[in-house]
Amino acid sequence: MGRILDNVRLRWNRLVVQYSPADQLAVVREIKSGSESARNRAWDSLSSLVTSITALFGKSGEYLSRSALLFVVLLGLAVIGFGAILWVRFGRPWERTLFSKVDRQAEPAISQLYRQMIRHLEKRGIARPAAMAPLELIRITQEQWKDASSAVGTITALYCRGRFGQMPLTGEEFRSAQDSLRHLMALERT
Repeated sequence: MGRILDNVRLRWNRLVVQYSPADQLAVVREIKSGSESARNRAWDSLSSLVTSITALFGKSGEYLSRSALLFVVLLGLAVIGFGAILWVRFGRPWERTLFSKVDRQAEPAISQLYRQMIRHLEKRGIARPAAMAPLELIRITQEQWKDASSAVGTITALYCRGRFGQMPLTGEEFRSAQDSLRHLMALERT
């Protein structure tokens, strides 16, 4: 199986990743000139990739006909599509570790605090457009309500770390966010 994967990686790198600008320019020129060589080269490249894969499964390198090649390509696309559906439905399975469960439990809590902070700021006249980045909110709060900027900064920084960071928030950090929210709620805007 390792040999198969190495062969597929080698072909992928050659035919996709390392496809140089000169190769791209040659294909564009051939397409512009209306020749069929670009299509034939694409078929040849694809068939050589498929042939090498099938050779490893025991077909001993025999050349595939275009209809067989089309069948293999369509089958591959169906498998990729099915994998994508599973990916969307069930998420990334490698993230289902002990640490990611802690992450997912901490993330909604800090997100809830962040949303409470946003609602409170909106009640006090500081609106946050939907497209505004979280860190931009700190700057706007600094300009419009200086007393609240420290609490907003603390909550927003912890929200960004808990929501987008790779490590979960500690209990102390979450309590700090809660304290900052309480402080913000107690402030009166002048």
